[in-house]
Amino acid sequence: MPIANIHDAHEVDTALQRILDAPDHERRAQQARRLFIETLDFDLADNLIPLHTAAHPALPRDARRIATRDRVSLAYIPLAADRVPAAAVRAALKTISAALNDDLIMLFTTSAGDQLHFVHPADPYAARPRLRRLVIRQGESRRTPVQQLANMWHDYGIQNKTTLDAMRQAFSVEPVTHAFFTDYRRVFDRAKQAIAGFPHDAPGEERLHIFAQTLFNRLMFIYFVQRKGWLSYNGNPDYLQALWNEHQVRLDADKNFYTDRLQPLFAALNNPQSRDVTRNNPVMRQLIGEVPFLNGGLFENNPDLDDLQGVAVPDEVFGSILKDLFDPYNFTVAESTPYDQEVAVDPEMLGKVFEELVTGRHESGSYYTPREVVAFMCREALKGYIQTQCPDLAPDAIAAFVDGDDAPDAPAIPRSLKPAVSKALDDVRVVDPACGSGAYLLGMMQELIDLRDRLFNENADDDPDPRDEYNRKLHIIGNNLYGVDKDDFAVNIAQLRLWLSLAIDYRGDDPPPLPNLDFKAAPGDSLLAPAPKPILQTDIFTDRISADKLGDLKNQYLRSHGDQKRRLASEIKTAEQQLRLALGDAAAPAGAADWRILFAEVFARGGFDIALANPPYVRQEAIPPAQKKALATLYPQAAVKRSDLYCYFYARALELLREGGVHAFICSNSWLDVGYGAKLQQYLLNNARITAIYESAVERQFSTAAINTIISIARKGKPSDHATTEFVQLQDEFEKATAPDGDKRVISKTAAQLRAAGSDPAKRGKSGSAYVGDKWGGKYLRAPDIYHRILDKYAHKLVRLGDIATIRRG
Repeated sequence: MPIANIHDAHEVDTALQRILDAPDHERRAQQARRLFIETLDFDLADNLIPLHTAAHPALPRDARRIATRDRVSLAYIPLAADRVPAAAVRAALKTISAALNDDLIMLFTTSAGDQLHFVHPADPYAARPRLRRLVIRQGESRRTPVQQLANMWHDYGIQNKTTLDAMRQAFSVEPVTHAFFTDYRRVFDRAKQAIAGFPHDAPGEERLHIFAQTLFNRLMFIYFVQRKGWLSYNGNPDYLQALWNEHQVRLDADKNFYTDRLQPLFAALNNPQSRDVTRNNPVMRQLIGEVPFLNGGLFENNPDLDDLQGVAVPDEVFGSILKDLFDPYNFTVAESTPYDQEVAVDPEMLGKVFEELVTGRHESGSYYTPREVVAFMCREALKGYIQTQCPDLAPDAIAAFVDGDDAPDAPAIPRSLKPAVSKALDDVRVVDPACGSGAYLLGMMQELIDLRDRLFNENADDDPDPRDEYNRKLHIIGNNLYGVDKDDFAVNIAQLRLWLSLAIDYRGDDPPPLPNLDFKAAPGDSLLAPAPKPILQTDIFTDRISADKLGDLKNQYLRSHGDQKRRLASEIKTAEQQLRLALGDAAAPAGAADWRILFAEVFARGGFDIALANPPYVRQEAIPPAQKKALATLYPQAAVKRSDLYCYFYARALELLREGGVHAFICSNSWLDVGYGAKLQQYLLNNARITAIYESAVERQFSTAAINTIISIARKGKPSDHATTEFVQLQDEFEKATAPDGDKRVISKTAAQLRAAGSDPAKRGKSGSAYVGDKWGGKYLRAPDIYHRILDKYAHKLVRLGDIATIRRG
């Protein structure tokens, strides 16, 4: 996104530096007032807002309102902390909003004054406000916040937008995201054209694409991680730029940045010796600087990529990456949540770039799920799961707990039941059978972290142990999360984001080696292996191995490196081979994820607790005939020859669940309306209780796909006739309307009513197998308002339409 006026941006940048340079909180407040009054045309304000009721140790006694314009107020809050905790922001917001009744920009400064957080609550009076941040750190690039603040003045000063609209635009991440997407594609395509040494045929083009994407992934990971200060060149933490500058200074005719600097760097970050190869090696320090051993498969030597002969990557590629892609944007190592989002390039961008721009996964029917939708689906799945594990807990208390409703009258988890809820959260096993770049794995991890914080009123932001958050995330990754995807690169990105999420929260200067995630996010076709079934250890394991031991081996492998990593990998491989022999039935086809073996320790305890996904949307015409034939054999009860690919994912995910497990999917709504959906509807009604189906009044939820989508929530197990399904029409986009207080319309139907409205087994299609007849779902969700009014008032009466409505032609 371009800066509207360079002069304005320069003024904003100078003013921000004055705030950072101010020696104390009082003078920082004065400089902040100057920025908003002299540069951004706000009006003077000066009054205190008491914060003693906000009850957070980092907050001062008072906030100060220092500027205002059109009922938008700037509140200055100096913190007694070296960070800006979300809990402190929310505590201050609640008190300030009640006192001022204005729209807000809150400026938080750290105790040392080296960080400025401009925070705008998009919906300050909601049950769970959504925070948007512009963050400035001393000594780091601030291009994005300067651009956004300068453009805010331009929007209302030149474009005649209201102050509130201009502020909302300034604190919106969408323009930054769109601009980054555009620049990434341009730089990536230019790099592919410049890289030489690949044949100009289809296989060669594919290898070039994979090579270029691996290179970009590695560089972006390094660019994120250097923000932690773990890499430096001659003491300069702006690592890649410093390395590039040194290369430019020492440039000889035969020198190349990729071969002479980057390849040794990649080898150092994950080397067979599992150690820091630069610590006692001045030659290596001169070559690549101070670089820790990080482990992680991203930098593992891949002969098909790292040992290619004749491949040349010219220096111009890296000049363009640094100048045109990295320099114009602020990067943050904090992966935002729907409720606390920094206006910057965060690790989620890796997933968006991968899914939407780089790999062409749209051809395989895959689309990136917005984080708000991911969070909503994770929360709805967790509500159902906790209810099954803690039946004595009231549903409204579970909903308030999971949704983070801290209103004074919101029901709370009784102290006596907190241990049961804690055990449920620790025991949950979550799988995404089409994990893509890991959106649901990251989303569920964040929800589990937040729930444990709320359960015990813990505040991880204030925890004095910098390893605590890291270890909590590592425990969740190792204990709770599982994913599979047939695209190897998707799995690589998922693992990459999990690694970044861990790196974010380790606050020491000596980062531990990254975990091995081979058995957490794994490549393979989720659909083509035999159905996994709950198994007894005595039936399937030999005397030499048990499910628990296999699980223990994988947990040890997660944290291992060097010789121990190789030994454990060999033991796991041997155990899995024993398991294959013990199974004794048909082997899974090549390339298939054999769930029985891949996650045997989960199925030994009955299966997964939660399965959630955004499955591929592939029309039946695009499914290869051999695959279609195999799928028809595996899923005869759930799909017909005309079924889209996602129907098979619905059935497979249900097979992965234990009895009572929760199934949460977002996908095309076609199965509610078209003929092939009747078979899937019948299958679900026979094998699950469909608790809710959500649809938005806004069509085309995915901007890159002409697809109408719904979210379905179900629990495995045949329902009683009286079990109800809620058909929920949200009155806005999923991202906006899935908040607890979002506007919605609800119609409830029992399982018996759905069976009656569903397909009649006596009616057969031409093939003799496909059910046809009335379908349910669409008519409840997408009928016009007149339908719902008639249904509400006259569902049990026979009345003339002309008596209750005005009838016109047209």
